[in-house]
Order: sequence, then C-alpha cells, then structure tokens
Amino acid sequence: MKSQSGFIQIILILGIVIVLGMIGYLLITPKKVAVNSIPSVQPVAAPVSETSNPEVGSIKTSKDLNTSSQSLDDLDTAQIDAQLNLLESESSSF
Repeated sequence: MKSQSGFIQIILILGIVIVLGMIGYLLITPKKVAVNSIPSVQPVAAPVSETSNPEVGSIKTSKDLNTSSQSLDDLDTAQIDAQLNLLESESSSF
C-alpha cells in the first residue's frame, strides 16, 4: 500500500493541470457568433396590381410568347425599385 501513495498525488496533479489547460484554452480561443443570434431580415413581397400583371396562360405558340413578353415589358418597375431602395436603406443600418 505504501507504493501507491505517490501514485494518487501524481493523478491529482495531472487532473489539476488538465483542468487549468481547459480553462486556458477556453479563455484564449476566439468566441464564435451563433448563427441564430444574428437578426434576420424578412423578405417583403412587392404588391402588384391585377391590371399591371394580367394572368398569362401557358405558352404554346410564338404569339403566346410575344404576348407574355409584352406583358412583362409593360410592368411598372418603379414601384419595385422604390421598395428595393427602401429595403436597402433599412438593411444598411445593421
């Protein structure tokens, strides 16, 4: 039994060194920002009136394609641009 008395002291010293090493590692390493702590921006859909976006059926002929192209060309993008600019100015405050 007398030969084991030094063994317990060595184990105790090793345990203390390991605990101090873990504490030092946690203090020295940089903190990582959790992903869920960053505020998220909710997307805002631009309201589109029914008159500016007529319902277009499936495209089967070149005439349908031309009609769809014309309806897209007739869309008023100024309202969408204004909302995007507003969203950009709100997001720049982050």
